Amino acid sequence: SWPDPGGTAFKVAIYDNGPDNTPGKLLAGPFDATALRNGEWTVVDLASEGIVVTGTFYMVYIQKNAYPNTPGLGVDKSSPTASRSWNLV
Repeated sequence: SWPDPGGTAFKVAIYDNGPDNTPGKLLAGPFDATALRNGEWTVVDLASEGIVVTGTFYMVYIQKNAYPNTPGLGVDKSSPTASRSWNLV
């Protein structure tokens, strides 16, 4: 499967809405997470972290390892909220 050899380790963090609708201040994390490699969506459950946000915020995927030893990242480009994403490569 892609990427080859790929990986499962990544991190997530929560940021508030900063200047010009970009990620601003770190609110929580980064937290270690594990990606699925079976074609299904990976779910990261942060309920136990007690995070409370209001308004616009960013859930950030952080690549831990160099390509190709990292999970593949799928991007939603067709849902009503697909245009509400931001990326830094």
